[in-house]
Amino acid sequence: MNNVTPMRAAWAVLRAELRTIHRSAAMRVYAVLAIGGIVASLLVTSYWHGVLSGNNPITVYMAPANVLGWYAAPILCGALAVVVVFAATASGRGRDAARILDALHSRPVSSAALQTGRLLAPILACWWPLAAALVLTQCAGAVGTAWDMPWGGVMPATTLLAFLLVDAPVALALFGGVTMLLAAAIPSRAAAGACGLALAGLYAWALSAAPAYLLPAVSLVSGFGVLPSDFLTNVAAETFLHRGAAALAAAGFLALSVGVNPRPADGRRKALASGAALCAVGVVAPVGIGWLAADGLAQRQTWRSAHVQALEQPAADAAIQRVQGRVRIAPGHGIELDVTLDLRVPAGGGPLRFSFNPGMTVRDLRLADQAAAYTHEAGLLTVSRPASGAG
Repeated sequence: MNNVTPMRAAWAVLRAELRTIHRSAAMRVYAVLAIGGIVASLLVTSYWHGVLSGNNPITVYMAPANVLGWYAAPILCGALAVVVVFAATASGRGRDAARILDALHSRPVSSAALQTGRLLAPILACWWPLAAALVLTQCAGAVGTAWDMPWGGVMPATTLLAFLLVDAPVALALFGGVTMLLAAAIPSRAAAGACGLALAGLYAWALSAAPAYLLPAVSLVSGFGVLPSDFLTNVAAETFLHRGAAALAAAGFLALSVGVNPRPADGRRKALASGAALCAVGVVAPVGIGWLAADGLAQRQTWRSAHVQALEQPAADAAIQRVQGRVRIAPGHGIELDVTLDLRVPAGGGPLRFSFNPGMTVRDLRLADQAAAYTHEAGLLTVSRPASGAG
């Protein structure tokens, strides 16, 4: 056993745990329900979208391109419950096997290698049915498109890959790591699994109860709670920060589980210190994202107050007669507008005032083909009129 490196030991444990999990009846039930349920749900939703909307992008049923965003959260929450059960079972089963391993070999394998293998096995076992289901759905959508069937349409590759390669693995690792820590600290596998399931249920409740502005700090699903857009991306910079922090927290929980239940080849203090540091970093990032979101909400309240106060200020009673212009859409970047408004404005009555999006930038403004003085603050565009007044 002296020639076995930690990586080879972790790989051996991973393979052994995967074999055990795949032989269990629970894994077979999960695989059938996950693949069948996901494929049926996504295809039925796409089918009803095609039947009821006439391929109109706006309907009660999401279009195939956006259907994953509708189902990603419940799919992930179901997988989290399964990974908790598998992780708790693997941890308890591993403790019994470790005692036999110590008796057979003079130099025991480190707990870090054993815990890593035990964590990766449930993650992979829960992940591959999700991947298989989404790939099958994507293939069925491509076939439907080729044959002009109602369920035709595929999910964007970026959305699919973001869920399969980032969101799902990170979420499974985070809750699997928490369960490994609980299983190391609590002698009873049933109690550890029950606590893990309670945390998964609490997370599912938090997704449904959290206000929309706090979802970037709570959700582990990209674009959850955000209306889908074909023009502007739903993946913000804080999303990558959030997933990175969750991955660090998962590694921290794994290190803490090693420190709580160390073996002769491990350093207890080092494992506990590194685990606590990683968990601290993993907690600080979501808290910071939530604080920035709350600050953004306060900014929106300021904008709203400015627009409400503007209603009490004198302004010309302008009537819009016609709107014409050009729109240039740069997906993921913004929208450029070149708009002409034909207005009927009575003489006198103060300046012209318009309410626009506060994020809009006014580059040039002309009144009667002449440059006009204006201010644009908090989305309020105020245009000074010539002394003659008529328009």
